[in-house]
Amino acid sequence: GRCGEEATCTVTALRSVGIPARQVYTPRWAHSDDNRAWVEVFVDGKWQYMGACEPEADLNIGWFTEPARRAMLVHTKVFGDYPGNDEVVNRGAEYSEINVLGNYAEIKKLSVKVLDKAGSPVENARVDFGLYNYAEFYPIASKLTDKKGIAYLTTGKGTLLVWASKNNDFTYEKVSVDRIQNIVLKLTGNNITLNASMDVIPPPVKSPYPVNAKGKEKNALRVKSANAIREKYRSTFIDTASIYKFADGQKLNRQQVLKYLKLSEGNYEAIKSFISSNALEEKSY
Repeated sequence: GRCGEEATCTVTALRSVGIPARQVYTPRWAHSDDNRAWVEVFVDGKWQYMGACEPEADLNIGWFTEPARRAMLVHTKVFGDYPGNDEVVNRGAEYSEINVLGNYAEIKKLSVKVLDKAGSPVENARVDFGLYNYAEFYPIASKLTDKKGIAYLTTGKGTLLVWASKNNDFTYEKVSVDRIQNIVLKLTGNNITLNASMDVIPPPVKSPYPVNAKGKEKNALRVKSANAIREKYRSTFIDTASIYKFADGQKLNRQQVLKYLKLSEGNYEAIKSFISSNALEEKSY
């Protein structure tokens, strides 16, 4: 699987043994294309992170640590209508999406006020916070303005394209979050020229966190032990000679049977059973 499936599997495994866990996600990286999901666990009274399937020496270490420290949004989903103090990025009927970027990066609250042509606040205007990634300004968050015409996002200190719209009116502005905290956008119509040249700058690079040498050595031994357990299990998989004998007994092509039983790995008994039950009637398969 990808990082998303791996994180879901890891969270499920941790929860099954009583460790509170949740998947966290950055919709897009600020410094390069693509995105990433990983895992947070509640240990020693606070949320700490780990990779979805990459064993490390300790908590709060991962290959993605430095990118996450330059992220513009990291969020997680919680069940129901979230009552806590974290910023809610998106509130659905069954879940709330909360902003946990402060666990990783330097943050700043960007406030956007939307006005109509007469200069009055616009309620329920949509504000998209666009991050440049994959040759587009991808909306890492979308919010509606309140009665005062204001929407906000706690984000990193990089560049965003803030796009405001309601009905057929819209406008936009490029924002360097490290230099600006409050912006005002006026909905002037729909005849805006969208041909523009602009610099897009991610949050600055941070010095790497140090890694404990003893912890790294201990982790290497644990990885070696885990690999030994895996290889011992793999040694129980069906071998080529047994597959050929089975294929001959079913009057089937050896190479076809070999392909599927090898691919089935630890599930080979179930595949053998299926073949045995269906070989005579379904030889064409």
